[in-house]
Amino acid sequence: MGRRGHRRRDSGASALEFALVSPLLIFVMLAVADFGNALQQSIRLEAAVRAGAQTVLGGTYNETRIRNVVSANLTDWRLTTDTPSGNVTLTTSLVCRCPGTNGTVFDCTTGDPVATCGAPGDFNEYVSITATRPYARLFVFPSSTLRGNVELRLR
Repeated sequence: MGRRGHRRRDSGASALEFALVSPLLIFVMLAVADFGNALQQSIRLEAAVRAGAQTVLGGTYNETRIRNVVSANLTDWRLTTDTPSGNVTLTTSLVCRCPGTNGTVFDCTTGDPVATCGAPGDFNEYVSITATRPYARLFVFPSSTLRGNVELRLR
């Protein structure tokens, strides 16, 4: 029998191994690509929100200006206030926190920081910007929401 007979018996083994392993390999490669796509989109949301927060550092809190900067950084995604599939929902707020034991948090645009916290310099002002976008995964994992969030202390 020798070498020739041995080769003939093993000739289909590599094809069978490939047929068994290739679906698993393809699944793993697509899962990695899907995770990479979600990560890239999440980083993009975070960068756009960070750019919006930087506009507040250059002046006063202006929700329209923040929305325009975030929208400019997400040119191929539409910004909206509701959550239809594929769109980015942006929420912004200006909050004040009283330091100390009470730690009261309130909306600075409607409340009076001095009346709530006491002395004029006795509060901290924060801008909070959050962008969310639905993400439909390719595989087994359920759909999820990608989020970019920045909270920046102004004073």
